Amino acid sequence: MIASEFSAIRAQRNERRVLAPYGLTFDTFHSRQKQFSTDFIEQIHTDLADWRHADLGGTALVAGVDDSGGHIYLIDDPGQEECCDAAGFAAIGIGTDHAEAEFMAARYTQNWMWTHGLVLSYAAKKRAEVAPGVGWATDLYYITKAAGTIYFEPNSPLQVFLAGVYRDRQIAELDALFADHKKLLDWMADNATKEAAAAPKETAQAAVKAIQSGATPTDAEGVPDGPKESEPQD
Repeated sequence: MIASEFSAIRAQRNERRVLAPYGLTFDTFHSRQKQFSTDFIEQIHTDLADWRHADLGGTALVAGVDDSGGHIYLIDDPGQEECCDAAGFAAIGIGTDHAEAEFMAARYTQNWMWTHGLVLSYAAKKRAEVAPGVGWATDLYYITKAAGTIYFEPNSPLQVFLAGVYRDRQIAELDALFADHKKLLDWMADNATKEAAAAPKETAQAAVKAIQSGATPTDAEGVPDGPKESEPQD
């Protein structure tokens, strides 16, 4: 029903935007097409397909519970409905990518306990706040078939608790990041020490091989040894 209404509103807007200036509706446009030139018809189709003006700029999520369990539907332009039950999550708005990435990184499935999903949902919303325009306040709803919808406002005890849990998680993630950085620095220092220790040995081995092969020894700068300027030459 929502998808159909979405599509109907979009059609009404496009009818007023594209056809009304010519005194036409969709019905009259289709019934009188034989009277119009090919160029005019093509122009009308181009204007109707112009997503910059045709797009309503909105999406919707429909979520609920029935006898078979929970369901999530995504309604998008131009009235396209998508069932998201298989994934078990969906997001809309400017922070969509950030929120969905949280679920995907956790490898979330619809078989998780709802409490696990609650913690992850809150974290996904907080992650999405880095996107410009996403507010800091979170409206949290819990939907059940028996009790209906229960609303938890931003300052409710549950949300205060979840905020503390998420803050602890952020601190732990930063600590882990700095620990990984230190491990990298330690590895680089250890590797540099090993390379420095191996360098004299490799140089000596190269000199021995050069002598054994009858090659001319070289000085420290890589220039073949020979008489100096002050030494007599044959």
